[in-house]
Amino acid sequence: MQKSNHFLTIILVFLPTSIALSIYGYIGTFNRLLGDSLCSFYYADRLGLFRSIWYWRITWSGRYSAYAFDWLTTIFFDEYNIIWFTPLILTFWLVINTLGIYLLFKQLDKNNVWISILLGVLSVFAILVLTPTIEQSFFWIDGFRAYTLPSIVLGMYFVLNLVFHKKIKTKFIAFVLAFLLFFASGGLSETFAVFQLCLIVFWIGYYWLSELPKEFDKNLFIFLIGSGLGSLLAMIVVATAYGNSVRQSFFPPSPSLIEILSISFNAYLNFWSGIVLNPAKISILIGVVLFCVWVGSLYKTEIVNAKRKIILQILGAFLLSFICFPPGVYGYSEPPPDRVLSIAVFIIVVLLMSASVQVGNLLSEKFTINRIQSHVVLWASILLIFFASWTDANEMYKSKDIYIEYAQKWDATDSLIKQAKLDGKDVVEIPADPSWAGMDLPNQNPNHWVNECYSYFYGIQVFGPPR
Repeated sequence: MQKSNHFLTIILVFLPTSIALSIYGYIGTFNRLLGDSLCSFYYADRLGLFRSIWYWRITWSGRYSAYAFDWLTTIFFDEYNIIWFTPLILTFWLVINTLGIYLLFKQLDKNNVWISILLGVLSVFAILVLTPTIEQSFFWIDGFRAYTLPSIVLGMYFVLNLVFHKKIKTKFIAFVLAFLLFFASGGLSETFAVFQLCLIVFWIGYYWLSELPKEFDKNLFIFLIGSGLGSLLAMIVVATAYGNSVRQSFFPPSPSLIEILSISFNAYLNFWSGIVLNPAKISILIGVVLFCVWVGSLYKTEIVNAKRKIILQILGAFLLSFICFPPGVYGYSEPPPDRVLSIAVFIIVVLLMSASVQVGNLLSEKFTINRIQSHVVLWASILLIFFASWTDANEMYKSKDIYIEYAQKWDATDSLIKQAKLDGKDVVEIPADPSWAGMDLPNQNPNHWVNECYSYFYGIQVFGPPR
């Protein structure tokens, strides 16, 4: 394509999506420590890394990496500079996705910076738009580290694999590194522990069916085996935590296997109907797919077993996204909370984008795509992406007042509690201010978990208003 067309494409795709993403970052500056986050910060700071992990393991759940992340977060952030958490995380996520795509496309085209930036931005934006409850899965820190952080971690692993894959000569080192990395990430949440193991099993099967025996890579195969074993151990460690039975006592008994699958299937259909029936969601999904098809058509490189890879990746997008539902149904005895589904959205976006690039590449090999056909696909994708960006940015900007008002109320409550403590009071009563994340509110019960989190964090008994 001509440079002028390249520049126009960059502007029309990058500008609206980056504006929408900047609104996410802006809203993130009004984030505060909500509900569970107060307890997470308190125990991470008071008990340290290993003791806090053990405390939560015997009292609530076995998410060892999630609690390690809490400890790490307390080192860099406190209740005041936590406002920079979301913007920094969002920036890091964009860099990771862009770098991974750049390294992948570098094998085909060394001058692919602009393509990598566009696909990196689109991948993050599509995940955020398609995620059902962005409040709990992205802005709320405890929800973020359990359900969105895993997506970023997998992107980091992909980058590390592309950078160091050929530099690691010893199979044993590749095995150990893979084992340790996936064991670490498997401790972020129960859903991700199961999903990650299924992802590795799928990838081993995918590699075997689409690459072997023509492109057999022993280091990669050993890496996958190590990843699978690390994921399996992570799932066992998370599942055997004593705290799971404590948490499970708050929910009805787990359904039978048939009931779990039935509830999961119905919830999965509702999940997809939420995408298909939402104009912004379906527009960004189709727009990104078409844009990736156009990108793939720019390259005239023969891909080994291209048709098989495309079919397997599309099947993987649906099968692996469904895997996120049964663990939640088992734990909650009902469809999993929407915040859990960011993991499902992640794998759908990644695999459909990858398959679409290969579809475009295959079409360019088998058929002569003229300039008009190429422009039709490109402009259709641009229009859909622009519509989704404008719609989502508009909705997010309108909702900013909710975040701003709550931040002001949180700051006032924070000052109220600290002033009461300075005045030597033993008890303080605070107003009930519902948060945008839908957290439980303090009440008059000192044993209520919200009251305990506030009281531990501030070092004074905190009550909510009487009903």
